Amino acid sequence: MASFRGSVDYFDGTRVEGWAVNDDEPSRPVEVEIYVADMRVATVLADRFREDLHQVSPGDPNRSFSYRFEPSLCTHAPPLLIPQTSRVTVKYAGTDLELWVHPELYGLVNDRFQEAGERICLWSDNRFMPTPDSRMIAHVAGDGTTPEAYRAVGMYLLLDLLHFGVIIDRGARVADIGCGCGRLAAQLAPILDENGSYTGFDTWAEGIEWARTHIASVYPSFRFERLGAGRFSKDPGYAGECAFDLDLADGSCDAAVAASLMTHLSFAAALDYLKEMARILRPGGRAYVTMFIYDDEGRHILKRKRLGILPAHRMRHSPHGAVFKHPDYFDMYFTEEAVAELLARAGLEPVLKRSGSWRGTGASSMRRIGHQDLLILRRPE
Repeated sequence: MASFRGSVDYFDGTRVEGWAVNDDEPSRPVEVEIYVADMRVATVLADRFREDLHQVSPGDPNRSFSYRFEPSLCTHAPPLLIPQTSRVTVKYAGTDLELWVHPELYGLVNDRFQEAGERICLWSDNRFMPTPDSRMIAHVAGDGTTPEAYRAVGMYLLLDLLHFGVIIDRGARVADIGCGCGRLAAQLAPILDENGSYTGFDTWAEGIEWARTHIASVYPSFRFERLGAGRFSKDPGYAGECAFDLDLADGSCDAAVAASLMTHLSFAAALDYLKEMARILRPGGRAYVTMFIYDDEGRHILKRKRLGILPAHRMRHSPHGAVFKHPDYFDMYFTEEAVAELLARAGLEPVLKRSGSWRGTGASSMRRIGHQDLLILRRPE
């Protein structure tokens, strides 16, 4: 087996770049193969000059490659400008070995959701994880949700965070807004080392107390804070029209998570939380945010649903999208223009978008965590 080294360190949907060497034949340029949706589209020679490659190929820095896709793979979703591309894979030519990918490109190039070890982890369903009772599970995930399904969604969420480069090492500092009773925290706690930390925030007092008792008591670097504790005379459980400050210092987090939070917030509340996420993230830190995006496809789907299972009188339109009223909460479907405004005003850059299975299309329909649309965001350097 040849001793290959290399990486993919740039991809924007139009061009992919990186470097490759073969230590067994250091004087011979390496070929790499470019695949789109598992179909080989090009074989490229890594023989271009790049100054920084003196470190990996002493005396001969002509070991980089570049390939431009014609036409561009990247179809932007105006005005979001979020790259949506086919699956791109880069391999050493003649092998099944994929090049290492820079963390900034996780989820974009050599995109594999479940490796063998991840599948084993999912199938094993660690029943020793702290699991709340059925009443609390129903509060978080709906009536009829089993403990196994509750834990599985937490594991899928953790795998997403690793897969998309939101968490890239065990020393990550993580903030989870809308943490409930610690579904993600229970899965993440054994993963982080002594340098890592986690802070979960929620307005649900009972959920916060449960997580403190069953998770934070075992893992000292994990803490849970109730939002709005000084502003409510009783536990609201859900507050969709307002946001609260996060008790974390500026730039103190590597990763921020808001899973199924923006989905149930007004535009003003969503903006305030996104601003807080941008504030607490370090430069280059990433955020994992799910929501419903009310684009042309979404409008068609909601119209069809309103004719079926959704009572039409509960749907209202607003300047920022559509609102569906439930008895105890609401679902917000933000227009693309509203999402663009939210991100611009919060100071967060979109890295990628994945459509959710609520649309009834795409690979996400195979995954339990993928119901809502997913945005990976980044605080600029």
